[in-house]
This record gives sequence, C-alpha cells and structure tokens, in this order.
Amino acid sequence: MSNGKNFDEIVRNFVLQERGHFVAVSQDGAFLKIFRSAVQKILALPPDSLESFAEKAPAQRHIGQVYKDGRKPLLLIERELDGVLAVEFISYLRVDYPDIPIIVLTTEIERDGLVLLHEMGVSNFITKPISVNGMIEKVAFTIKPPSRMGELIDKGKQLVRDRQYDKALTLADKVLELKAQSPAGLMLRGDALKGLGRGAEALSAYEEAARGGPMYLEPIKKLAQFHAEQGDKAASLKYLEQLDKLSPLNIDRKVEIGGIHISMGKAARAKIYFDTAGKLATRQSMTKVSNIYKGIAEMCLKNAPELAEVYLRQSLEARHGVLDASDLGTFNSLGIALRQQGKWEDAIKEYKKALKIAPEDENLHYNVAMAYMDGKNPEKAASWLDKALRINPKMGGSSAAISCNIGHIYFLAGRAHKARERLQRVLEIDPDNARAKDILAKL
Repeated sequence: MSNGKNFDEIVRNFVLQERGHFVAVSQDGAFLKIFRSAVQKILALPPDSLESFAEKAPAQRHIGQVYKDGRKPLLLIERELDGVLAVEFISYLRVDYPDIPIIVLTTEIERDGLVLLHEMGVSNFITKPISVNGMIEKVAFTIKPPSRMGELIDKGKQLVRDRQYDKALTLADKVLELKAQSPAGLMLRGDALKGLGRGAEALSAYEEAARGGPMYLEPIKKLAQFHAEQGDKAASLKYLEQLDKLSPLNIDRKVEIGGIHISMGKAARAKIYFDTAGKLATRQSMTKVSNIYKGIAEMCLKNAPELAEVYLRQSLEARHGVLDASDLGTFNSLGIALRQQGKWEDAIKEYKKALKIAPEDENLHYNVAMAYMDGKNPEKAASWLDKALRINPKMGGSSAAISCNIGHIYFLAGRAHKARERLQRVLEIDPDNARAKDILAKL
C-alpha cells in the first residue's frame, strides 16, 4: 500500500466484494459529514454502506442485524458518549463479535487510556480532526493490515475459535517461519497447543511470547489465564499484577486481583485494589455529571453568560479536584463567560488554574493576553503573548482573526516591529482586512 489509490481500492473492495458495512456511533456532526462524504463521494459507494447512530444500544442491534444479513460490519465509535467511556461497550461487543474491526474516535487520549482500549480489542484510532484522505487510510489499514503475517494470525485465531487446533498450529508455525520469536505467532501456537491438551508446551510458548514483548499485554494475559485454569492462584496473581502496572485503568482486573488476595487471606492487600477500583468507577461517573453541566453551560454561553458561569463551575466541581487535560475546554469556556460579563480578572484566575494542568498550552497563554486586553493592560497582554509564541511560534499563523489580535496587542504595547509582522500576515490571509490596514496605517 504505497499511495492513496491503493487505500481507496481496499475500502471499496471491503464494501463491494466482501459485503462490508460501516457503523458509526457519534454525535459529532462534522465528523459524520466528512466520513459520509468520504464513503459516498470520494469512494462512490452506495449510501446504505454506512449507518450512523447517536447512541450505542441501537448501533449494537444494527450490528447484530448486519451479521444476520451475511455482511461484515466495521465499527467507528467515540471514545466517550454522554460522559460515559466506550470501554465497557467495546468489551461486551468483543465477546459477541470477536472479529469485528473497531476504530475509536478521539480528540486526545492519555497513554493509560490508549493501553486500556487496545486491551479491550480496539483495532485502530482516529484522532480528530482528520482529513478525508487520512480517514480513508486509517480505515484501509484497519480492514487490511499491511502484512502477510497479520493475515495468517487472523486466520489462525479464527481456527482456534472454531476448535480446529491442528490447523491453527500449522498456521502458527508458518508465522514463526516468517518471523522467528514473533509474540503473536507464539501466542497463536500456545492457544493451539492448549486446545490440543499439550499444556506444558503451551505454557512454554506463552512465556516465550512474554519475553519477546515485555510491554505487550496479550502474552501476559494468556499466562494469567493459563495459571488460573490450572488453579495456581499465586502464579496467576503475579501476572495479573504485572498487567495492572502496564494498564492501570482496568477496573474489572483490579476487582479480580482483590478477590484473589481475599481468597488467600490478604484482606489489607485486597482492600487497596478494591478501593482503587471504586475510585476509578467514581471518576467515570463524575465525568458524566461534569459533562451534563458543561452541555447545559454551552447552551447558555451566548445569551446568558452569567448562567453559563454557574454551570461551568458546577461542571468543574463535579470532578472533585480530579482535573486533567480533558477539562481545559471547560476552563476556556468559563473564561469566555466571565469576560462576557466584564469579569476579566476572574477569567485570568481560571486560565491560570488551567495552566497548572497544561503549562505549555499556548492557547491558554493567548487567552490570558486577551483577558488583560479587556482590562486595558496591553503591556501585560504582550508579555503573555510572548510566552505563547515561545511555546509555538506559528500560533495563529493561519487565522486572520488571531493574527490581527496579536498585531493589535503588540501595536498598543509599542512593539511596532512585531505588530507589523503579524498584521502583514493578516493581509496575506485576507487582503481586504480593514482592521489590519487601519492599524498598519498608524504604525
């Protein structure tokens, strides 16, 4: 796969020859519009090759019907819908439909969240916003991983599910001929050997796979499961705790680890895992409550900023101090609501709270600068712009409005050279920009 035409052809073949069907679960109208355009206009596929849903339950029913009709669904789903992470839904879906390719849609994701989603069986990720060509490429790689070895492993996994262990073992050996010590090939070999009742050889294959990829979760999960099936709690616990360190957001596993500790008479140790599981679950529910308040605030922001302020503060309070990068948008909205009410000093306080979470976010520094302009203090505004541009010298370079604001601040702060540089950039983007021309005439 070396060019866009190949990617297009892979996706077309998936729909037209393999009876593929796209199921999107998203409330992001802009993304759905781009995806529908890619499917229907760029790839010229029939309209019924894509169905979109705003909620998970009807999408799940539709996926079941797609399978009944003999078609192959590919799911695209938001990482979070209505404040609820899609992790649990994906894990249930994987049980019912182990082969379904799943792409998670996200704007940003922390490392632990990424690991957890991989563990739940996510095939790929799309970080929004994304171009039409980028989207087609992601879908193509999800449909057809670019390797002969990947195809053999997929076939081997299906043979294991079909209990055709001899054939699966043959395919595993072919994979290992292509790439000796391949963790995926060794795991497939272990699954086949276990199915054939050759437990010691299966264990050896799993251990070899784990040695070959110490950060790879699947071999460790196989070892934990193998020892659990053998009744060896201590060995299973060892691998479960190793998994917990690599993927610390898995609530069910923390409960499982706690349960083993309880059964071994280690109540104090069990309590640590149970309490952590409870905190993670509470955090997820806090996110839902927080998002409800945030949604209400967004409706109020334009016409009732004082009401938006109330709900945005409630949104942040609902997080009970557990704040992260996902809360930056709330702080920005709160700053806007406060500035609309003339409370520019309060807005700066909120932006500075956000900067404790993301000190290198140039947009927050820019927002502080704009708030100082509300307070008629161009010198302080310019100093905050300096910080923003040190972080990202290209900030606002493609936006006439932002570049004009920057130029205006530098003009009022007496920095003619910097002002001229930015205002000339405005006219490159928008040659008829009257505001930029007016300020330049005064320099």
